[in-house]
Amino acid sequence: MNVTAAATTSPAPALATPAIRGSRLRLFFAKILLPGLVAALILPFAAAAVLTAAGWFSLPYELAVIDEAHPGLFRAHMMSGALALLLVPAAIVVRLRPRRHRMLGRAAASAVLVAGLTALPVALAGVALPPARAGFVAQAIVWLGLLGIGWRAIRRGDAAAHRRAMLCLAAVTSAALWLRPAMVLARLTDWPFDIAYAAIAWGAWLLPLTAAAALTSRRLA
Repeated sequence: MNVTAAATTSPAPALATPAIRGSRLRLFFAKILLPGLVAALILPFAAAAVLTAAGWFSLPYELAVIDEAHPGLFRAHMMSGALALLLVPAAIVVRLRPRRHRMLGRAAASAVLVAGLTALPVALAGVALPPARAGFVAQAIVWLGLLGIGWRAIRRGDAAAHRRAMLCLAAVTSAALWLRPAMVLARLTDWPFDIAYAAIAWGAWLLPLTAAAALTSRRLA
């Protein structure tokens, strides 16, 4: 047998094409990186909110005032907000598994609905300046609006519009992750706290929402 001929006719190992590499990268992101980030970033915040709502941790003065004005309502807001923080990204992670996605999506929508509706009186009962309270009210309205857009989109079978709305909703939901650290940083600066708090009340949800909207619009381009 001609060894040279055999060598030239044997198939060479195929190199990974850009499409294959992109598919592997998306799989790594969906299966490992995103769930890991969700667990590392969200679980501690959600657990702290649930335990605080259950009375295990004391509330800071700003929140204690709201709890005194609307005791049951504020605790319901904290609990449903913590559940939304867990369920919204969980529903996104399992989006390729329709049965689990529907189950978690409905649970997440219920949590967002309760948290958004209770956020309105809670925000108005705060001791912060009107610009800060307006930021929280606007967040609740946008949150509920995105939930309605996503629900209508999936009802008419527009999966792409539903996905965009839910990614933007997740961005608004993430405000709970940035609010407390930003408040800690604000207390370490020379800024008047009331002004910093108002900026945080708007920026904690508006900046992630802007990033998510830009990302989803780029995918459409």
